[in-house]
Amino acid sequence: RAQTAEARQYVTGALTELGFEYIPSHTSFILFPIPIDGKVLLQKMYDAGIGVRAFTIDGKPYCRVSMGLPGELERFVESLRKILV
Repeated sequence: RAQTAEARQYVTGALTELGFEYIPSHTSFILFPIPIDGKVLLQKMYDAGIGVRAFTIDGKPYCRVSMGLPGELERFVESLRKILV
């Protein structure tokens, strides 16, 4: 639980730094709205070796990222920065 909480804190801090709002979470994943089509994000993230999920909620695209190891999450944040920022 402690490792998941630390991972969640790292990702939410990075999302905030990058200008994304996210849905508060006490789970092993974070959901946040994205400015591009979910299928486009999925392909770009997969091309970078990152697996995430995309959903449409109220007609808007969202990304769901599961908590992982520190190196995995750093790679996620760096890929997200390159793709969306």
